[in-house]
Amino acid sequence: MIRLIRLKRRHPAFSGDFFDRYEENGEIEFTWRKYASCCSLRFSLKTMRGEVCYTADGPEMVHEAL
Repeated sequence: MIRLIRLKRRHPAFSGDFFDRYEENGEIEFTWRKYASCCSLRFSLKTMRGEVCYTADGPEMVHEAL
């Protein structure tokens, strides 16, 4: 949880636009974007698993399981 708080404080995507998506199968996705910066939180209510995906120093996404 502390890693998520730190990410939110420092990642430029959080000062951009917010998008959300909800699927009938229980999948939820929250995404923040600002220019080339992106951060997404994906979570399944069915499996109770999730991941955070974000851009670091380039266009490639970093994936971290929750």
